[in-house]
Amino acid sequence: MGCSNSKGVDGNAGGGQAPVENPGAGRPAPGRAQSRGSAITENKIEVAMKVRRRHENVFAEAPDLTGGFQTARFPKSPEVKDTIRKALQTNFVFSTLSPPEIEDFIDFMKMEKFMVGATVIKQGDPGDFFYVCEAGNFTYSVDGKTVGTAHPGSSFGELALMYNAPRAATVRADEDSVVWSLNRQTFRTILANSSAQQSDRIIESLKKVEILKDVPYSQLASLAGAVQLITYAPGDKIVKKGERGNIFYMIKSGTVLCTDAGSGSKPQKFSSGDYFGEKALLTNEPRAANVTAETACTVFALDRQGFNSTLGDIHVLLEKNLNLRVLRSVPILSKLEESELQAVSELMASHTFKKGQKIITQGEVGHSFYIVKSGEASAQADGKELKVFKEGDFFGEMALLNDEPRVCDVIAIADKVVVYDLDRDAFNRILGSLEDIMKRAVSKRTKQNAKAGFSSKLTGGGGGGANGGSPTEGTSLRDIPKKQLADVAFLGTGTFGRVTLVQDKKSGETMALKAMSKAQIVAHRQQENVMNEKNIMVLCNSPFILKLYATYKDSQKLYLLLEFCQGGELFTVLHTAERDGVPEKQALFYGVCVISALQHMDAKSIAYRDLKPENALIDKDGYCKIIDMGFAKVVRNKTFTLCGTPEYLAPEIVLGRGHNRGVDHWAFGILCYEMIAGYSPFADLQNMDQVVICQNIVKGKLTFPKGFDPNCRDLIKKLLVRDPVGRLGMMKGGVQAICDQPWFKDVDWAAYQSKKQPAPWIPDCGDPLDVSNFDPYDQEEYYDPNFKDSGDWDKEF
Repeated sequence: MGCSNSKGVDGNAGGGQAPVENPGAGRPAPGRAQSRGSAITENKIEVAMKVRRRHENVFAEAPDLTGGFQTARFPKSPEVKDTIRKALQTNFVFSTLSPPEIEDFIDFMKMEKFMVGATVIKQGDPGDFFYVCEAGNFTYSVDGKTVGTAHPGSSFGELALMYNAPRAATVRADEDSVVWSLNRQTFRTILANSSAQQSDRIIESLKKVEILKDVPYSQLASLAGAVQLITYAPGDKIVKKGERGNIFYMIKSGTVLCTDAGSGSKPQKFSSGDYFGEKALLTNEPRAANVTAETACTVFALDRQGFNSTLGDIHVLLEKNLNLRVLRSVPILSKLEESELQAVSELMASHTFKKGQKIITQGEVGHSFYIVKSGEASAQADGKELKVFKEGDFFGEMALLNDEPRVCDVIAIADKVVVYDLDRDAFNRILGSLEDIMKRAVSKRTKQNAKAGFSSKLTGGGGGGANGGSPTEGTSLRDIPKKQLADVAFLGTGTFGRVTLVQDKKSGETMALKAMSKAQIVAHRQQENVMNEKNIMVLCNSPFILKLYATYKDSQKLYLLLEFCQGGELFTVLHTAERDGVPEKQALFYGVCVISALQHMDAKSIAYRDLKPENALIDKDGYCKIIDMGFAKVVRNKTFTLCGTPEYLAPEIVLGRGHNRGVDHWAFGILCYEMIAGYSPFADLQNMDQVVICQNIVKGKLTFPKGFDPNCRDLIKKLLVRDPVGRLGMMKGGVQAICDQPWFKDVDWAAYQSKKQPAPWIPDCGDPLDVSNFDPYDQEEYYDPNFKDSGDWDKEF
């Protein structure tokens, strides 16, 4: 239900349920038994684990952001509006809406009347509508048993506003009744359009500010989230001369007057699209003029603290963006995407050299690339000066590509030389091999030329997919015909199909074949997401992300040939018959693997959106890899498609206001908690009620079991911040700020990258065909004999 005066529909009432205290957070390795803490905790966890949380992924149709959506408004009396208003204000789904937005949704709600005995909602049916009761009474029942009632002022069915889930209860009218309904399409589309338009408007306003003109779009998009909307009445003083300035303003609507700027100055009028007070982002100098609202006006306000926490000190930011411009000019880096260049810029560290000190030494194997921040350095070989590097110059870039010896010395010739340097190991950890990135650029160019009708001979060639299709960007897809694969065993189920262990009859290599039903993909309108899955796997090159080897398709299915990880799901490592959760050190090991994968995707502007233990596989060496890119998407500002798994959804997904890559940071916090505690922090451990889960996500209290590692607890608290602007990883430093937290202080990141860090648990894999580490699943295969694909949406698969 989601409000205090209702129970039971779409689940049981009661928001804010928090996990109970559980002494002894440490867990043994898989296969070792442990005595439990309190009996209450044991019972609750056992109930939850009986379900094994094999929830299907949830998703809702993407809202229409073209501006073409039309919906009617329905007149209501002031009394009826007041009844609806009070119901919405107490429902968690509407908790972050402004009063004007609440009034809008009240207008969109439509009256429906039900006779005594009529069924409003039927258990098991798909949900589309949310209801507020104006008159009459209703009974909720589950499997024929009464579980609650609704009266005037109650609301029910709110889960339907978020995604298409089967109704958890039946609702019948006990008497002739009147309700007001709102459907999911209207709710999500209106909310998404409002949020998207406001975000776009803020970004456009920020672009006009002189001091922000060189700030990349992605950073402006992050900054937009820190902006507040403020309204002023005519005559209100916005800025007072002489006061310390801390806030920068952009006018959304209305007009303001700037006066008393100095002797002989004339009043200036600013209107929609104008801005003032931008110096407050640089210093806290006293205001030089008064600014007063001439008319009723609405402004976007950004304070210096919000700016600094989001992007860092503006002077440092502008300095880093200077590095970004230099990086764009480096030939071997010129093919990187903007987000990749930005990630490289964030990795660069500052070092200082005194006059006469060598920055690089001739003959030594190089590992770092340098940009001169200030001062001068001389390149010298055999006693001769070859070049002088000044501010903004770079050198040593080939060290990012190979291990060749340095061809000259570079020596500081100013009293103080400050350089930014980038280590190749750090580069590879975040972005993958530079050589592979350069191949991606060649492959992309080949593909573009092929579409334009140019010969591949002119571009140095280019490989096709396993179907002989168009070349792909940055992948090393293998030419393995599907008929060359032999089925070995069933591994599990995906969102739209099944995964099978297959063996290459020619080489003997084992791989996983993921088959997806076209009929189900089309029925759920997930064509774009499925194509994203393939394209994003091509973009990724990390030891912590499952590799794609080939793709196939036929009239009924699409296929992905994937790397096979024999250790099974991380879920089955965390939850066994003997215990739930693993020791903190083991959780740390898996956490490093997962955050490394997320950092790699973040550098490519990819929002993963489906992190959970079921989507991490353990390989034969004990390392885990992220799998299933079905919901992954390149996101540079915000996206509004709801998708994921209930317990791992971030609040901004639940509330429908748009989300970005910050949802992965929230989900990482949930995963860290579950790995140690044995359950997720916002779960409904008694009934697995999805409404209660969503309520807990939006407003539930975060508590920890006793004995929880303090550093991990601190990390999780910073990740599970409901406002994404203040969430760790979304502020200055990006995902690297997560990696720099105390929980990871002793981590040798390079050792993980090269698999030199011993794993805390190595699966017993037996021979290459062993599938004993995978749980048994229902092997029923979906097949629709009547399906006929009417489009060419998968032509690039």
